[in-house]
Amino acid sequence: VDIIQNCEVTGFTRDANGKVTGVETSRGKIGAGKVGMAVAGSSSRVAAMAGLRLPIESHVLQAFVSEAIKPLIPGVMTFGAGHFYVSQSDKGGLVFGGDIDGYNSYAQRGNLPVMEDVCEGGMALIPMIGRVRLLRQWGGIMDMSMDGTPIIDKSPVDGLYINAG
Repeated sequence: VDIIQNCEVTGFTRDANGKVTGVETSRGKIGAGKVGMAVAGSSSRVAAMAGLRLPIESHVLQAFVSEAIKPLIPGVMTFGAGHFYVSQSDKGGLVFGGDIDGYNSYAQRGNLPVMEDVCEGGMALIPMIGRVRLLRQWGGIMDMSMDGTPIIDKSPVDGLYINAG
């Protein structure tokens, strides 16, 4: 597997039988015997370049980092009922997040209603978290299938494999 950063996929190359034989990129063509599509929040866009329509949607997942506090959490804690997860970094900051934004989006920023929901879930699990100052927050794009089950399989297009959702 070769991972090339900052190299946008612009299409797929195919042989006379329609088999995918590589990718077209912003840096030129790259040939391959098999192509694996694992592109996080852009799966539906890249799949469309191969003529596929995937049953997934792209959503924003927000994450947050707090100021450093004394050691509190030895690993990762999750709270399913509150759609919340938290861990503590080596520097003492709490790294946490929760449920995805309910609206489809490619925007890599968060929104206040989701932030409120995540913080509410955190305070239900660890009440003292409400007194900790947030230092930063960000949003990342992720693909989700309707039932939350990922799609990991050969595609109907010969030579193309999918890891999405």
